Amino acid sequence: MTTPSLDSTSTGTLSPLASRSDSLPLLPGGNDQQLAALRRLIDQLGTGREATDRIAWPDEGDSVTVRDAVRRLGSVGVVAREGSRVVPTATALDWRRTGQHDLLVGTFHRHVAFVGELLAALSDGPLGLEDLLRLGKEAYGFSWQTVTPVRQRTIWLRVTGMIAYFDGKARLTDAGRTLLGRLVLGEPAGGARSPEESASPSVARAAAAVTSLWEERATKGWETRGTGRNLYIPGSKDDNGRLRALRTLVAGSRPEVTREEFGQLCDKVSGKPVAVSSVSTVLDAVSALGLLTRVGENAWTPAAAAEAWLAEDDPLDLARIIHSAIRYFGEILAVLGTETVSTSSLVRHSSECVDDGLTPAAVNARLHLLESCGLVKKITSKTYQATPLGRAFLRTLPPDSVISALPRSTGAAADCAPGHGPRATAEEVAAELEIAARESEDHVRLEKAAVAALEQLGLEGVHLGGSGRTDGAVRLGVGLRKRTFAVEAKATATGAVERKAVDLEGLAEHREKLKAEATLLIGPAFHERVLTAARKDGKVAVLHTGLLAAVVRSRQTVPLTGELLDLLLDPARDPATREKQIEAARQEEERRFAVERAVVDALLEEAEYSEGWLTLRDLVRDLRKGGPATDEGEIQEVLNFLAFPRIGAVEEKNGQFRVTVNRRTLVHLVQTMGRSRLTVSPEEAG
Repeated sequence: MTTPSLDSTSTGTLSPLASRSDSLPLLPGGNDQQLAALRRLIDQLGTGREATDRIAWPDEGDSVTVRDAVRRLGSVGVVAREGSRVVPTATALDWRRTGQHDLLVGTFHRHVAFVGELLAALSDGPLGLEDLLRLGKEAYGFSWQTVTPVRQRTIWLRVTGMIAYFDGKARLTDAGRTLLGRLVLGEPAGGARSPEESASPSVARAAAAVTSLWEERATKGWETRGTGRNLYIPGSKDDNGRLRALRTLVAGSRPEVTREEFGQLCDKVSGKPVAVSSVSTVLDAVSALGLLTRVGENAWTPAAAAEAWLAEDDPLDLARIIHSAIRYFGEILAVLGTETVSTSSLVRHSSECVDDGLTPAAVNARLHLLESCGLVKKITSKTYQATPLGRAFLRTLPPDSVISALPRSTGAAADCAPGHGPRATAEEVAAELEIAARESEDHVRLEKAAVAALEQLGLEGVHLGGSGRTDGAVRLGVGLRKRTFAVEAKATATGAVERKAVDLEGLAEHREKLKAEATLLIGPAFHERVLTAARKDGKVAVLHTGLLAAVVRSRQTVPLTGELLDLLLDPARDPATREKQIEAARQEEERRFAVERAVVDALLEEAEYSEGWLTLRDLVRDLRKGGPATDEGEIQEVLNFLAFPRIGAVEEKNGQFRVTVNRRTLVHLVQTMGRSRLTVSPEEAG
């Protein structure tokens, strides 16, 4: 019999660190039981099992689906998918047969980053977990916040005999040193890995019934989803206990279930009697999640999409169903981005998607469900990260369903250089837009800069990007009058963007996916053939970055009116006409500002030498002596504004007007009005 040996794990071409998984999870059971648990799992799989089969694992008295059992091991090289079947890999079978631990660690090294590299770090002497964490972050670019990923690796390496661990330090053994000499190692990265650089797991296609559910929701509008304020589900929070509970509750509701019968199901998953009031709470929660449909006064049945989830047993279909049923579920993945975010921050942010926000309990319930589906992972007791699968899953969600999440301080707008993020000034945003427009080698930079510029103008925006997706999306308006625009950005180092760089058919497809009324095609300049094609399309507004930057800068001194926004976003205008009309509108706004200043100056000057009373005719006469062109109607509008009770800077008596405060106080009153509750809060503006 031929003795198995290390394959390309050791001597062949090794995948770069960025394409290997950053997770080497532990199996259920104690640290010293990891190898025994893996052997039992391989034995249960045999030559392969259907993903929906149930097996006795991790212990004889337990029963889980094959999919649940292997979920944690899908990217470490010991199991593989063959259609609907799950099979042990050849290396895993060789290890099970021979007990050669170098085979197991070798395949871990090929599929998981910082396994062989960790052994190499110990070749110069013992290191503690904090030392290894620092090395992983500084030399290899991981974004780990705790020692958990390092500890998981050291546990596997210790039980396989590659390292010893005592006195708080890991030490390389002879077996580990022998294996290290046969491994090809990855090079240090020298920087944090971006989501685009990290391995992107494949996301299974949604079941047909779930796809139909999404289409129905898109027709109704994603903003019509429920709030899901109370999502209490009995059962354990660990080891997919919530998923098992939901399966039991939904499957047990076939073909129909009464409230009393549902109470018996609650008793079953809870392991103890559940109060009648709590039964009603659970029934409402499972219904709110989109899993049960009420069909009578005291009758519920599994929803069609829920039946599809039960049949396929795919946690991602469950996540899709929940996302289509309640707000702030998939949106949490957009908020997390690639960062570690606290639950308290998520609670504060929930008000972006749910009126008055959600309670910590409601947010935690969502996090537990996302964690059970493998989409987020808990970093500490109060912080979470999106998993690689979670980030990949987010990219499959309809953009219109997550745009309201707006990853401001933790997402797309915050991961860029100057000119992005919640505290970027108008000048910084405008400057970044102009620079990014000429960075043809970094198209993502302009995509993000364009969205940030539109956000500066008061639109809700989100950067999307990626294959088959529009670069971004923005919204303005409210309720039924809410308007959505797709954003496409094109950078060029010299000259104008060529016609071949703009796929008009692709733009139309992106608009359809977003249900957008038009596309904002943004770049430094465009070839005439692009402009001709855009006019023919009729739904493409061509915006030059120079004009957009100018509007962003002018917003510091001139208010952005609805008229200006319409001019900017209207696809019926060509770039030259748009620029002329916007400039004319800006000049008109500046003239109106000059009228306001002149009225205030005249009132203040009169107050210096008399009781300060002036009639409307007096003001018209004074402004005609050298002020901006105006008339009685416009001056009356200014006086009405200044006399508005919330400002109260002007009083009126018998057709005469006078100022009641000095210039400094007047400015303060107007600025306070601008910061009033009619505007967004700093967090909302972020």
